[in-house]
Amino acid sequence: MPRGVDLNYDILLEVMRKCPSRDDCLSLMYTSRFLYEHGFAVLLSSHGLPTFHTEEKLLQCISSLRSLGTKTFALVHTLHLTFFELSEEGSIALMDALPLMSNLKELLICYSEDVLLSHPRLTDVFASLTSMKNLTMTYLGKEVVRMLQSLRSELVIVRIDFLSMHGRDSLFDITDRSEWRLYHPTILLSHSKDTLEEITSYQWYMNQTTAPQEVIVYPRMCRLYLEEALLPLTLSLIRSYPNLVHLSFNMDHREYNWFHQHELDLFNTRHNVNVRDQLTSGVTWPELAQLKGSLSNAYTLGLTCPVGCMRLCYIYGHMCYMLHALLTRCRPRHLALEVWRGIPRSSEEHKINSIFRGVGVSRLETLHIDMGLGNGDRNVDVAAMLESLLSALAESAPLQELNIVVQVPEPDSHPTRSSEYAVIIQSHLSHLSTPALSGPEEYLMCPAERSANDLDLSKYARTLIQRISTLQHAKIVVSGPRRLWRKVTVVNGRVVGEERLDDAHGSME
Repeated sequence: MPRGVDLNYDILLEVMRKCPSRDDCLSLMYTSRFLYEHGFAVLLSSHGLPTFHTEEKLLQCISSLRSLGTKTFALVHTLHLTFFELSEEGSIALMDALPLMSNLKELLICYSEDVLLSHPRLTDVFASLTSMKNLTMTYLGKEVVRMLQSLRSELVIVRIDFLSMHGRDSLFDITDRSEWRLYHPTILLSHSKDTLEEITSYQWYMNQTTAPQEVIVYPRMCRLYLEEALLPLTLSLIRSYPNLVHLSFNMDHREYNWFHQHELDLFNTRHNVNVRDQLTSGVTWPELAQLKGSLSNAYTLGLTCPVGCMRLCYIYGHMCYMLHALLTRCRPRHLALEVWRGIPRSSEEHKINSIFRGVGVSRLETLHIDMGLGNGDRNVDVAAMLESLLSALAESAPLQELNIVVQVPEPDSHPTRSSEYAVIIQSHLSHLSTPALSGPEEYLMCPAERSANDLDLSKYARTLIQRISTLQHAKIVVSGPRRLWRKVTVVNGRVVGEERLDDAHGSME
């Protein structure tokens, strides 16, 4: 029987380095004495330390690293702590270990304020680290702010969450607004102004009326994601982050379908202020590659620059003038409109054929719309709405790809005497001797349902191809009426077929 080939140790270590998971890497380590003795460095460099959910596991790891020699700490590149706080013993052990982690690149602390308050010296030890590039801190308070103010590392990626825990007030709730300027991201992270590329924040409040007096420029900053923010001062962001590429902005995660007029007035005012500031100063971003957020929140930014890809959600009929304004100034190449509820109508800016006509879609190459008709849209002519959209796009957009999903409203499952369906049913029963209807699926169709039911999707797709000469790919889906679902697909400028699913009868054509 031929003897097996002896593999070079370097090859064995390389095989170990290519292991897809930490567990696989550990299993391979136990197959030979050499890998057990020399594989730990590969394990740390390839997969890092595990996430520590308890102080006990952290102390066990620190003890194991010490048993292999203090130089082993230099192999640690990541440290993730997800427990609430440290005991004095744990604090001392961690403070002794941190200075030895000379190549620590990524630090995550979930309950950061409580962890740092575990020992009076712990904040200073973390702040003295010089190698960190990626920092994630959640549940921040003043102690974490103190660490950031004295941090020696030059960061590349920062993820900050100021959300309070246990129902306590957040940092900004207990801090006078006059002090907020000290916590502005351009001030607090100024130690990393030459290296920072990405900020993701949650409830990082900035003064809504006054920008920082000192403009600190972050030349490499390209991705900014602001969640649960306040009304923005866009010009200050442009001046500090002149090379920004990706911007996500949301002020509130509540899924509003209606705003009080005074809230709409605030949005309109801030939009106008931000537009005016950019036009007056002549300062704006050259172009954003991506803008993401809810319609109302993105509108408040008052952007005046082109946008490559725009992804907007929570679009409601009475706020579509905001969409018209955004498209007119930003002229996106790719546009996704998600959770669109309510068909725009009344004033000119609300109409489908106005929103998607003119300069606002003059660069538009791909369009995705997910639209759901609401209770107030039961009289909408779905076919006429889609025809209006087609006419507008055919006139103005060099469209190559189109995806539309239209969800037709469900029947009222609990009709009252004053509801539309109740009136129909009462009228029906008063003229015919028929038994009572057993459920919503037997109610008469409203005009929107009848229009959707009669729509010839294949014919619509062929008309799309004829009138939009640039169109190559499309998917048109109509969900409803009732349990009916239909889809027509266009590939390379040709209709390839229509799918139909009637869930009520369990058949597909």
